[in-house]
Amino acid sequence: MTADEIRAFVGMLQAIGLVQRVANHGDGPAEAMRESLASIFVLDPRTPEEVFPGPLAFGCRTALELLERPARHRPELAMSAAVLQVERLFRRHPKLVERVGQQLRELAPLARECGPDDPRIIEALALLYQRTISTLPVRVVVKGDPRQLSRPSCIATIRALLFAALRAAVLWRQLGGRRWRLLWHLGRLRRWCRTQLARAAEEVPPLP
Repeated sequence: MTADEIRAFVGMLQAIGLVQRVANHGDGPAEAMRESLASIFVLDPRTPEEVFPGPLAFGCRTALELLERPARHRPELAMSAAVLQVERLFRRHPKLVERVGQQLRELAPLARECGPDDPRIIEALALLYQRTISTLPVRVVVKGDPRQLSRPSCIATIRALLFAALRAAVLWRQLGGRRWRLLWHLGRLRRWCRTQLARAAEEVPPLP
């Protein structure tokens, strides 16, 4: 399992972790939200780092939590499996893939102008997800606080983040990602995440 595969897989886990955070609390860490949502608009990357240029710190912490305390994170594990199922079905519908790609390209200039986490972008992504990905026979079930899940803005954010999770899953598959390879290399995934978190900590400037 290569470092590029791990980066893409952790990108998926970050988006899924954010979905669960939003479903329970109504929001998530701003930097991680921007990082995941921005990845949706990197449609023709030369390297995986162009999709996820940052440390994916929230994704790394999510991955380590899933590995070390899986019983406490069953919703995230279930969503991960569902996103991978959706990715497989998505690839089997080339016209749907083309439609999604075209509409994301049309939306990309506005996302660059006002930021991928702007409410207008989130609403547009949510609507696109609802009209395309949600038409597939497999759905990603999100469980959380009913008060949050009844808010339209919360639902929109969740759909946009599920788009980010799908985008990362597509990248993971393009890089050769397979479940059996992941299961064989969980130790490598754990080490990569710890290294990324250590590097991110070193980059934090000291307090004055």
